[in-house]
Amino acid sequence: LHKSCLSDLESVCSSGRDSPRSMVDHDPVLDHVVTSAFAVAGDGTIDQELQECELVGVQAADRGAGEPQSVAFTWEQSGNIKVPVFAPDCAFVVSWTLLGVVFLYFDMLIIPYRYFFNAPSTGRWLLLDILINVYFLFDIVLTCFTGYMSKGLTLIKSPKLIRKRYARTWLLIDLTASLPVDFILLISESAP
Repeated sequence: LHKSCLSDLESVCSSGRDSPRSMVDHDPVLDHVVTSAFAVAGDGTIDQELQECELVGVQAADRGAGEPQSVAFTWEQSGNIKVPVFAPDCAFVVSWTLLGVVFLYFDMLIIPYRYFFNAPSTGRWLLLDILINVYFLFDIVLTCFTGYMSKGLTLIKSPKLIRKRYARTWLLIDLTASLPVDFILLISESAP
């Protein structure tokens, strides 16, 4: 069954008219996503992650392009325990990501202001800063449990593959950006 799944995926990728790339050309949102992160390999092969993974955690996309995921998460086996794996397009993950965008815009405005005008955060602003730092720390955890689309064709839900991909791509950047530098400096300045 695993080999037949991969051969079906390879045949879709190698055919010009039904390739994942051509399926999303008429949807600008999906086209952007596929172009920026999930473009099909030029030689028509399935990416290495699919070839090395087991059938567990890999599902051929059986829903239409741009159709929202109906289930927010599924329970997937990770070692001896089952963990929740969120669909990347479920309402919770999309809302969480949009909240992160709002927090990023806030930080882009407030951090330069505080730095150049030497205006430390106090009161409610301090609470908001703490909330934003906690959000980004939880975002790292959530990303470890959020599936991803591989080559715009397959939803990868294997916790092992999700963690492996995250560790290779954004984990170091996210950890660095999530450090609460303001609070570390505040604590170090107030220490005797």
